[in-house]
Amino acid sequence: MAREYDYDEGYSEEELRREFRRKRRIRNRAIAVIAAVIIVVALAAGGFFGIHYVLSSLSERKQEQEAIIQEGEQPSEQISVEAPENE
Repeated sequence: MAREYDYDEGYSEEELRREFRRKRRIRNRAIAVIAAVIIVVALAAGGFFGIHYVLSSLSERKQEQEAIIQEGEQPSEQISVEAPENE
């Protein structure tokens, strides 16, 4: 990405270098900001999916425990034994 500069009488080589360094700093700053935003978004997405996974697994465990409790409360098949009739 080399750019050619017109060497006017008004610009010295030092001023052109200074301008080039300034543009390079601005470009590097923009790249750093974009990289930071990408990292923050990735961390936020990872946190969201991690929390979602933990909450869903806790919810499943709670439902399983409630199902076990309900099974214990339901009367199981009762076997009734009747006394023989006296004749």
